[in-house]
Amino acid sequence: MTALATRDVTDADVRAALAAVLDPELDEPITDLGFVRSVEVDGGDVTVHLRLPTSFCSPNFAYLMASDSKDALTGLAGVGRVVVELDDHHHSPRINRGLAADAGYR
Repeated sequence: MTALATRDVTDADVRAALAAVLDPELDEPITDLGFVRSVEVDGGDVTVHLRLPTSFCSPNFAYLMASDSKDALTGLAGVGRVVVELDDHHHSPRINRGLAADAGYR
């Protein structure tokens, strides 16, 4: 019996997965819009920070983009722990708590 080879997740893999996440108002990928502030890959663990163009972007749209980002990364082969945080938004603390708790869109 041979073990299946696993490939480490790369920054490019993460950004490609995030390219499927669309801004619900603009219908454009968050990667093209510059909303991905940083990507950190540590083995299979991925941390992404998002920053929207204004701190007062609609909280429901902000949460949707952050939650969709987490879902896109969780489904990526080779990924273990996923942390997505929204920076510099007036509801960042509340949104980030919801993401960390996998609370869904409530």
